Amino acid sequence: MSLRVIHDAPLGHKFAFNHKNDYWTHLVASDPESKTPIRIGSWKHVGESTEESEEIVAEYDEAKYVVSGEITLLDVASKTEHTATEGSLIWIEKGSKGKILRIKDLVTVEAKSQPNGPSTDAVLSERKGDVLNPNLDVKLAHLLKTYAVENSKSEAAYKLATQTLPGGNTRSVLAYSPFPLVLKSGQQCYVTSLDGKEYVDFVSEYSAGIYGHSHPTLQAAVQEALKIGINLGGLTEHEATFGRLIQRRFPSLERVRFCNSGTEANQMAIAVAKFHTQRKSGKEYLLTVVVFKNGYHGGTLSFHHEYEPMNIPHNFIVAPYNDIEGTRSLLTDRIAAILVEPVLGAGGCIPGKRDHDIEITLSWNPGYFNIIPDMTTLGKYLGGGFTFGAFGGKQEIMERFNLNASTEAGVQSLTHSGTFNNNIFTMTAGIAASKLLTEDIFAQMNGIGDLLRNGINRIANENGWGSKLEATGFGSLVGVHFRGPESEVLLNSFFFYLLGHGLYIGKRGFFSINMIHEEKHVGLALQAIEGFVKEFAL
Repeated sequence: MSLRVIHDAPLGHKFAFNHKNDYWTHLVASDPESKTPIRIGSWKHVGESTEESEEIVAEYDEAKYVVSGEITLLDVASKTEHTATEGSLIWIEKGSKGKILRIKDLVTVEAKSQPNGPSTDAVLSERKGDVLNPNLDVKLAHLLKTYAVENSKSEAAYKLATQTLPGGNTRSVLAYSPFPLVLKSGQQCYVTSLDGKEYVDFVSEYSAGIYGHSHPTLQAAVQEALKIGINLGGLTEHEATFGRLIQRRFPSLERVRFCNSGTEANQMAIAVAKFHTQRKSGKEYLLTVVVFKNGYHGGTLSFHHEYEPMNIPHNFIVAPYNDIEGTRSLLTDRIAAILVEPVLGAGGCIPGKRDHDIEITLSWNPGYFNIIPDMTTLGKYLGGGFTFGAFGGKQEIMERFNLNASTEAGVQSLTHSGTFNNNIFTMTAGIAASKLLTEDIFAQMNGIGDLLRNGINRIANENGWGSKLEATGFGSLVGVHFRGPESEVLLNSFFFYLLGHGLYIGKRGFFSINMIHEEKHVGLALQAIEGFVKEFAL
């Protein structure tokens, strides 16, 4: 055996290439004429697959070190299965035959007896900027390992939950690998995990927790509800009182009805709009509903992908957001309604442009742009932290729910039932909450949101990340976006890095400011984000 040192080793192909969910980067290799060739690179598989691969024949001797994730391989010759996890070393002899039986979030660093030269794999790009950086995968693996060590009780609770709940949860937005943080309690703008660690809460229950946690005014409202009685099975005065308060805040609601979620509100509003449009036009053909790419209007009205199996079966036209001409070209005389978010929430906190004909609802004013729609749907924070939804609009449209008026007019009435539509907890908490949300409070939250968003963009620009990191949003909502081939690993790293620094955000890079947050909390976030940018510099 001889020892050889290669000085100024030439780089391998300056590109990343992939097949489906697999990504490789060749980093360095000996020259093509070397008698002892070697090439070093990395391999990353995103997600999980249990589909057996075709038989693979090794062209070279190869060693793979598993940085994170796991893989199960079948040695065809011996018919033996081998599972490799973090810290395992896989030796593959030239000419050996194998199959991949299972693979999950695998990251490896590999070396093979292959010289520098043309690759037979499918090349995606030869741009230098598209090179994947295995060092980022190593850093993410370290973050995940630290997270698992520091949150063992959350992991145990998650594993127990999976025995009852598919995926260990009943809210997909809270699910992430290797397991989600399990929370025990919350006070003001802090939450405490099952493992006893306190975090500044920037999730704010995706704006439904706009009041912070355990606000004394809302606690008093709950006590009032308990005294009134649970599930009375009839009307109470609180229902109409809450309705009037909602009307004052949203003048477009000449008439309003309550339900249990924003999802329900949108489903009901679409049904009403289709009925009203068909009756008014006299046309019996199938009516369509215009929605927008990456829009989210509830669990059954999501438009992030071309096919959404959980969506209700309306005939939808999916238009481009913030593109008037592109949308106009899709419109026909068969449109029943146009459903639009003033700010794409789940779609990345992208504000609608002024000419997109939207109404900014997170405001005391009757629409930030003073646009009054035919119908308005509501959810989230207005129920005082309890389950809440509402839909309504012009009296002409909503009056069909008035049984007496419809009977007198001899026209068909609409029905809308729901056991908990007027539940006493939401009615009393909603009334109390409406008194907390003043113009000054909204101005305060929006100002803090602007401070956070502008601060993130400043950090990105000052550290040369202007093309790779951007914060978007409107007022109290902030969305963080990473761009480029490493965007996924950076976003994952960002989430777990901030958790490690005591900051709880939405996994997709989502921040929601609540009324308890102060500038000092934004300062903590910006300090951590600047640390992340410096540590994860490419």
